[in-house]
Amino acid sequence: MRFPHVSLSNKLLQQETHTTGTPRSKRKLNPKDVIQKKIKRGEYTRQRRGKVYVSRRKDKRDVLCITTVNHPKLIEVSNRYGQKKIKP
Repeated sequence: MRFPHVSLSNKLLQQETHTTGTPRSKRKLNPKDVIQKKIKRGEYTRQRRGKVYVSRRKDKRDVLCITTVNHPKLIEVSNRYGQKKIKP
């Protein structure tokens, strides 16, 4: 599924089907707090609507994620040069 949204994720969850994806930010039922909040590079914000988690992270661009499978969390990752970054 390419562009899931909150209501579709809830309907699929009732049928015991989990979703994960990157929705468009202008969907109607996206949480306004996550979409409109000003965040700086490297910051992360998330909100839960029922059992659906909607999160947004800013690196070079804003990335919006929706999931019903996992609780979003940040982990530390190192690249091949040994530099460490925190990513969801």
